[in-house]
Amino acid sequence: MQFTLRRLTVFATLARTGHFGRAADALGLAQPTVSGEIRGLERTLGVRLFERSRAGTTLTPAGRELLPAAQEVLDAAHRFDSAVDRVSATREVVRLAASPSLVNRVVPQALRAVGALDDGPLVEVVEVLTGGVSAALTAGEAEVGIGHLVDRVAGTKRATLGADELCVLAARGRLAAGEPADLGALEDLRLLIWPREQNPAYYDLVLRACDANGAHPRVVESTTRFSGSYSYLLTDGQAFALVPIDYAREAPASLAWAPLRRPARLPLHVTWRNDPTRGAQVLLEALSRTSREGA
Repeated sequence: MQFTLRRLTVFATLARTGHFGRAADALGLAQPTVSGEIRGLERTLGVRLFERSRAGTTLTPAGRELLPAAQEVLDAAHRFDSAVDRVSATREVVRLAASPSLVNRVVPQALRAVGALDDGPLVEVVEVLTGGVSAALTAGEAEVGIGHLVDRVAGTKRATLGADELCVLAARGRLAAGEPADLGALEDLRLLIWPREQNPAYYDLVLRACDANGAHPRVVESTTRFSGSYSYLLTDGQAFALVPIDYAREAPASLAWAPLRRPARLPLHVTWRNDPTRGAQVLLEALSRTSREGA
């Protein structure tokens, strides 16, 4: 039998008020909407529920017989909503600060693992700019953070989950398919990267990787991230970028990626506030396990 809680609610309210206008006011609906819901319910059930007349609206014998059952369904739905509220209220909420390169694989897989637990926390993801993970914890915006080369700050702890390979990202046609990239062949391109103040250690590591691969490109800094307004420099073949492999794999079809000829690896850190709650510990374990499986 196909019926909705909304239509049962309209049915019960109209039976109580005996008037389409008063039922509409009680439900916060337009009167034609109430009429439409009743007609739809009558068609679905195959019976007439109300007698309409100038004197008012009254239940038919079928309507009187079905009303108690409809009310039982509505009462059960209300009890279910209340139970959901109680269960949700007992689940701890943990906020996770994550930098852009982690939201493609590591974070979704960790969320999936936590969500599969009957008593796991509710995780809210706070996406921050590269280098903004520690600041999010310091500002009280998150309890756990994950990013590359995360700063150590007072009141938090940090652990290394592993290291991600840096890859070259450039316009299609500038990289040889299936071969490590020769940065020396990209000397005519600029290096697109976010401002150094966002994460000096990460920025300097990228420049060292260029140097180790025989490239000394001119640098062009985007405003905050190169996946936004400045991305045209990549697609137009004016610049290249060095990005973690997970980020490279999610690049648009207009771009190509390749590993470096002389590999460079980017430390992946997780950080959390001192004395983590149980929910934070569950999330930390999920992040650690996801990183190990990815490696």
